[in-house]
Amino acid sequence: MKLKHGPLPVLGRTILTTIIVGIGMLGYWSVSHAAPAPAGTTISNQARAEYTSGTTTYEVFSNTVETIVQPVGALTLTTSQSKTIGTTGGNVDFPHVITNNGNVTDKFVVTADPDASGIFDTVLMYHDSNCDGVVDSPAVQFTGLTPDVAVGTQFCFVVRAKLPNPSTADTSGTIAVKANGSGYPSPEDDPLNPGSPNPDLNNTDTVNITGNAAINVIKSASISSGGPGTEITYTLTATNSSTTAASGQVLLYDEIDGQLVYKAGTLSIVTGGGGASDAVDDSNADQVNGGGYVTALITAIPASGTATVEFTVTVEAGATGTIDNTPFFCYDNGADVIPSG
Repeated sequence: MKLKHGPLPVLGRTILTTIIVGIGMLGYWSVSHAAPAPAGTTISNQARAEYTSGTTTYEVFSNTVETIVQPVGALTLTTSQSKTIGTTGGNVDFPHVITNNGNVTDKFVVTADPDASGIFDTVLMYHDSNCDGVVDSPAVQFTGLTPDVAVGTQFCFVVRAKLPNPSTADTSGTIAVKANGSGYPSPEDDPLNPGSPNPDLNNTDTVNITGNAAINVIKSASISSGGPGTEITYTLTATNSSTTAASGQVLLYDEIDGQLVYKAGTLSIVTGGGGASDAVDDSNADQVNGGGYVTALITAIPASGTATVEFTVTVEAGATGTIDNTPFFCYDNGADVIPSG
């Protein structure tokens, strides 16, 4: 079965990699959005009236009314994901991000609870201090209470599910991931749909076990912050976690953010079958200037094998804030073409 070269609408997502234009803070990162007035802010309001008596104009003012902004907790937990693993089991990682959208610094309570499927050996959480979607090295377990997260910043962590070897093919399980403020909690119910869980507080991670080839992709960046003109090398590592070779083709597709510029000649398949160039319509890999994306077509990944693709971009002049970069992939598992979840 042959995968077509170029952008595919069925492609799914893999780990999101974030670059901060500027200097980040250990453990959480600044983001750009319209923030509410900080708690404790005093808002003053005074009415003014103007009237004329005879030939004289008078101006009068009312008393001043002051309102003190109260602390309000709000957050967004992202994102729900689905991944496939082979029957040899092992670790499946799900990166998550908490964004403090409230008006007060808060600590957040986080839980990750597996369902009753019984497919998991363990489900643990780990720190992701630079928010690159990968467990810190060395790994530091996250116990479920974040440090202080300032208004408009993020805290990142990874839920790691460990599955036994062997695992049973054609089974699946889910992990309910939940976060809320410890000092200033958000409503548990969806404000727009009372009685339903608040979607801002809840994610679901799904693991599917297959007897066919199972490809997952991890993306990393050479640096996690930098100013305009900074060069960043992205590495995409595709791993086949099954006992079955992905003997068909594996297509990696990465749309480049508008604040990044691809550096010509840097796209390469470092390890794995196939070659690479950045010529448009090359049979293995290309970079299309007009489309703003790179693709790499890997001929095969053996059982328990990996393939690695690298390319370099430059941060454009005038770039600001957070630059998110999320690759997609799909592959032939021997029975069908599978988009990532």
